[in-house]
Formats: sequence, C-alpha cells, structure tokens
Amino acid sequence: MIPDGKTVVGRDSSDDKKLVAEDITSNAVTQIGTLSSSVYTVLYDPKSRSLFVGDEHGHLHQYHKAEDITSFALVKDHGDIGLGELQSSALVGDLAIFGGTDSCLAALDIPKKELLSGSFKTA
Repeated sequence: MIPDGKTVVGRDSSDDKKLVAEDITSNAVTQIGTLSSSVYTVLYDPKSRSLFVGDEHGHLHQYHKAEDITSFALVKDHGDIGLGELQSSALVGDLAIFGGTDSCLAALDIPKKELLSGSFKTA
C-alpha cells in the first residue's frame, strides 16, 4: 500500500511477472510493467516517489510515480545486483536496503539512483 491509502502495488495474481497497481476504491488495475522473472519484493519511498521491485533472478528495477495515482515509469534497470533472489527490502533514511538468498544485503542511494559499492554478508 502506498501512502495515498488506496493504491496497492504488487504482482498480478494471474501472472507473477507482471507488476500492477490497484486502486482499492474503484478496483481499477493498471499494469506498471512486466519483469523477466517473478516479482518477489516491492518497496515504495514516498519522499522520492520511487518504487523498487526485486525479482526471482536478483534484478532490481526502479520506477517513479507520476503525480496521478496509478502512473509509474521505469527510471532505471539496475540489473542483477548480486544477491541471489531479491526477497526483502526496507527503507533507512535515503537508502533502500535489499536482501537476497545469498545471505547478503545491498544498499541503494535513492537520491543518486546508485547502488553503493559492494554487498554486506549477513550472519
């Protein structure tokens, strides 16, 4: 759910490679994009209106939300960020943190739209 309180973003129930936004007040569904593999994690940063989507093959996609409630545009395809399947994500200030199946974390500087160099091994 993004902060407008009525838009849910996630994978389509009929095709887990499709990323969609649904207005729960009208049930209107808008397709945002189609990834090459299953959508595993979605993270929205309200400050920058950035949507981050991680997939089964470890690829990270960054979208920007337009002023209207359902329009997103791909800003950057960060490619495979080296964590295995991207399964978790969190916001920490201006950083987007991602976790993968290779027991690693990576951080992305949201304003700069750049991954910080290297990854961090977890316990």
